[in-house]
Amino acid sequence: MGKSIFAFGLAAVILLAAEAWAGAPTIRTAPPRPGQPPPAKQDPSQYPTELAKVHLRYDQPARAIEELEKAQKLAKSDDAKADISLTWAEALLKQDKAAEAKKLFEKAMELTKNLEQRCNHASQFAERLSRAGKIEEATPYYEYVLENTKEESRQRMVRWQLAFAYRRADKVDLLVQKQEEKLKANPDDESALHMLLTVYTVLKRDGPKAIEIAERLVKLNPDDKDVLRPLAQQYRMSGKTDKAIATYEKLIKLDPNSKSTYYAEILRAYQSAGQHAKAIDWAKKLTDENPDSYRNWKQLAECYGAAGDVPKAVEAQQKAISVAKPGREKDEARLALAQAVYERNRRYREAKQIYFELSKDASTHNMRARAKRALIDLYQRTGELDKVQIRPPK
Repeated sequence: MGKSIFAFGLAAVILLAAEAWAGAPTIRTAPPRPGQPPPAKQDPSQYPTELAKVHLRYDQPARAIEELEKAQKLAKSDDAKADISLTWAEALLKQDKAAEAKKLFEKAMELTKNLEQRCNHASQFAERLSRAGKIEEATPYYEYVLENTKEESRQRMVRWQLAFAYRRADKVDLLVQKQEEKLKANPDDESALHMLLTVYTVLKRDGPKAIEIAERLVKLNPDDKDVLRPLAQQYRMSGKTDKAIATYEKLIKLDPNSKSTYYAEILRAYQSAGQHAKAIDWAKKLTDENPDSYRNWKQLAECYGAAGDVPKAVEAQQKAISVAKPGREKDEARLALAQAVYERNRRYREAKQIYFELSKDASTHNMRARAKRALIDLYQRTGELDKVQIRPPK
């Protein structure tokens, strides 16, 4: 497969180069549909710029720069000139010329007027710098995005990118030190606190520190969903069930469109605490919220199974099977009935029967193989491996 992909890519490069040699420096597009406005006129530099990007994809920065030199002479719009500078900066990074790359990147930023687009450029350039091992040079560009974007999802993504960039460089402690220095200057620096929360939840997995940082952030902004979610999770994982439940209930009010997610988290918290009756109550809320979701009925079955109520667990899982879509969903629901209900409650005969049937009629080879492995494992654990018959292929 790898060879075919390489061959396809190489063919694309050859085709593009042939068109350029034939004097056809335009990129063909489909005609507009009836009623649609004609597409915007392409900048003359688009063709060599796109060809340069193809060369970069195949680690040919010198050839990319040759095309970018052509593009530079043709470019008319500021957007096209910015795209050329960004692509050229990437080529220079591949040649280990970070200082020159930064100058070209700054030129691209000057040409870009839209703030969100500038944040896009900064995020991409920071990633390229960090992956080139230039973590110190990359950090200001990550921070530029965090300071200038208003999108919570973008901020969250960039914090993750920054954290993992420092982990790749084996400098997570340095990142923590930098944030702590910011907090010494300003104990209420939300950006530094958010960064530490990301580090302690995602990289260091330090529950007590994560809770400490999240609680400080909640005092500054009590309704910050991006803080309340990890705080609730850390409470649950730390066995602080009541605090976890209270935080999830607050999230339900703040974010009602995601209440099914929070219902599921609440029932998991109760399950972890061994409070099976309350877990069942919240699982029922899930099925009431979306009765056509096989996953919701599957969770209710798991709650009943954990409580030792096998008949109701079987009933709920049968409901999951009935509402599941044919194919993968129905196979998963049947497998769950065997594993989470029958096998968990030592009803091995019923579990073996489902595994056997799935090994024959599941919709995919992968599921048939999983069922066979589960069946053989169960025979082994029950001391009946000698009963397994493996037929030779026909």
